[in-house]
Amino acid sequence: MRFCSDVLSARILLDRLLVLVFSAMVATSATASNLVETNKIFLYQPNEVLERRIPDAAKLADYIARLQSVCQSFLAGDKTPETLDIVVAVRPGKRSRVWFVSSVRPADDPRRRSLQKKLEKVAPCELNGGPIAFAIVAKIAGSDGGSEKEPPMPKQWQDAADKGNLLIPDGILDIVWPSSLAADERKAPPGFTIQVLEPTGGKIPRPKNWFYTESHGGPSYNWILSREDPSKGPYTTGIRIQSLYGVKEGTGKSPREFVLDYLTSKKKEAKVLKTCSEQDQGMFTRVCLETEEGPHHILYSLFWGNKLDLVVVCIAGTTKELWETYADTFDKMGDFEFIDLKRFEK
Repeated sequence: MRFCSDVLSARILLDRLLVLVFSAMVATSATASNLVETNKIFLYQPNEVLERRIPDAAKLADYIARLQSVCQSFLAGDKTPETLDIVVAVRPGKRSRVWFVSSVRPADDPRRRSLQKKLEKVAPCELNGGPIAFAIVAKIAGSDGGSEKEPPMPKQWQDAADKGNLLIPDGILDIVWPSSLAADERKAPPGFTIQVLEPTGGKIPRPKNWFYTESHGGPSYNWILSREDPSKGPYTTGIRIQSLYGVKEGTGKSPREFVLDYLTSKKKEAKVLKTCSEQDQGMFTRVCLETEEGPHHILYSLFWGNKLDLVVVCIAGTTKELWETYADTFDKMGDFEFIDLKRFEK
């Protein structure tokens, strides 16, 4: 059993969250019961992980403040001094799960199950690429809050951790709250991990030492998976996936016409090495074009929606000299899922 890092390594983000949380709570502080305090927060992951997975710390702070408000309202009538650790895990797709560690009550206490249901109905913030976990310490009816220096461990987490040397919370959550991603991870090629493409919920194998970034705006969603860190400048080897919604409305062309015109234009300006004919893949139809452009070797995989006004462009590229080194990697990454339909089922 091991933490991703010492909890103090998350101090920077924690300080920011506390400022934002307290700001969000100040409007309700005058009416909050003085018998319940919920102003101590533990984070289970190091700052670099949290920064990568949390697009907006203010939205996480707002989520925590809403959880605190539910706790204060629900626990205000309790008269027995108690320290209650409220452990919250959030997965991409705005899914949450709550556990408790109490100084006086058993884990299966019926009243706590009622609180759990209320907390799990609070809509979480959105995340990128993986889960996060945090704990809110509630001091009820004059409890001193204990002297915890590390994040609390719910009994279910501890039972799972006793089975092996697992990262907390990622490895623990795969056992106590498994997701489809955990099953997919076991199918990932050696040396790869499964990267979730947010917000569509799609999945793609990513080399474990490669970087993942995303940017979205208007009708366009963009993801980059690269060997080099794109935040430090242009990358040499990687894959970029771009989706365009509302193609017919925006261009006057059908998605198929848009893709074929793009290919025609690209063939005029690049040395064509290979093309592939239309392949019906159910939701999409795929075509491809492999080229050499200056010092680069590039594979374009283009998809148009068979029923949706949508185009997806996947561009895998590196230098001519490195193409043979990474061709197999690009081939494995080409087997990706653009959207998780189950996420959007009502």
